[in-house]
Order: sequence, then structure tokens, then C-alpha cells
Amino acid sequence: MSWWERLFGPKVPTKEVEDVAAALRQRQVVILDIRDERSYREGHIVGARHVSLHRLPEAVGDLPRDVPIVVVCRSGNQSRSAAKRLLKAGYTEVYSMNGGMRAWTRAGLPVERG
Repeated sequence: MSWWERLFGPKVPTKEVEDVAAALRQRQVVILDIRDERSYREGHIVGARHVSLHRLPEAVGDLPRDVPIVVVCRSGNQSRSAAKRLLKAGYTEVYSMNGGMRAWTRAGLPVERG
């Protein structure tokens, strides 16, 4: 373990929205949206699993360990923190989506409401 990881925890790998969209089309990823309920209902990635950030510790055991997980928030900041929590909990393939839902919608990718 590097000094960086000892001090700040594991580094969180990231994925660009285009890569996430491609993996989602091939059903090779789980999207974990950690925004609050209102933001999630206003628009989320189709098929995303919703677990707000403050409820993540209690949901850790319910998340799959056999597929990559991409964590999504509004802009990409909180998703790095949540992904780091999952890595510390033993998940091995966890990513933060660069730019969050802002980047997803700017790219014109599909959004589901409700």
C-alpha cells in the first residue's frame, strides 16, 4: 500500500460517460446513483440503482460483487467518495463517472424520470 493510500484511502478509477453508456448497452455494469431522492426522480440513467449517499453503508451488502459498479452523482465529486467507501468495503471493480449526471445529460444520453 502506498503512502497516498494509507493517508487518503484507495485511489478511485474513473470512467467517461461514453464508456459507461457503452458498458450499460452491453449490460456489463451496474449504475449506482447516490443523489438524493428528489434529484434522482428529476432524471437518472435508465436502469440505475438508487441508494442515496447517506444510506450507502446499510446498502453495501446488497450490491453485486461480480460486475463493475459505476457510481454517479450530480457532478462527479460525491461519487468518488462513495466509490472509495465501496473499495474499502472490499469491492474490487468500482468507478466514479467523470462529470456525473451533468456530463451525461450534456452528452445527450437517455434519462429516465420518476
